[in-house]
Amino acid sequence: MVEFAGAAGTLLLPDSPEKDSIAGGLEGSAVRVEEGLVVQRPAGLRFVFRLLRGEKVAEAAHLRVGRRGERAAERFLKKKRYRILARRLRVGRDEIDLLAKDGETLVFVEVKTRSAETFGRPIEAVGRKKRRNLSRAAVRYLKHARPKPNYVRFDVVEVVGAPDERPKIRHVENVFPIDPVYRLRW
Repeated sequence: MVEFAGAAGTLLLPDSPEKDSIAGGLEGSAVRVEEGLVVQRPAGLRFVFRLLRGEKVAEAAHLRVGRRGERAAERFLKKKRYRILARRLRVGRDEIDLLAKDGETLVFVEVKTRSAETFGRPIEAVGRKKRRNLSRAAVRYLKHARPKPNYVRFDVVEVVGAPDERPKIRHVENVFPIDPVYRLRW
């Protein structure tokens, strides 16, 4: 009999001769034997448990680069007199990096950060799939927005530079329209 408590992230197996081989097959996870049961906490949940205990958890390098770029893009847009309405806005399964207001225009901003342009400009990473995801997020957001904006636009802010140097920032306005799959109705 196997019991898995998803919220707790614990797998319980009955005491058996195979217990040691089962525990051996769970390498990379937190495994221990308690009262004749093999208790495993899946590796992906260790991060959550560390946060719940209040431990400081190191952020992955690529996430630090992304956050640094988002902060730089926000400062840049504020200097251009944009009003920042939201950062890292979750809409369903999608995320909008920055939501800003430029006069009467509601601007959905995608921030792309790179330490160098060795493999091309950051804006090149905003392909068809990313545009469709951003369009879906925008339409879902706009469905509930009150009051409805007069104009909507998608911008990309490119942030290029190593962490120890001042980044080069490019703001490309009105990069693409809402994907034709989605329709705005209001």
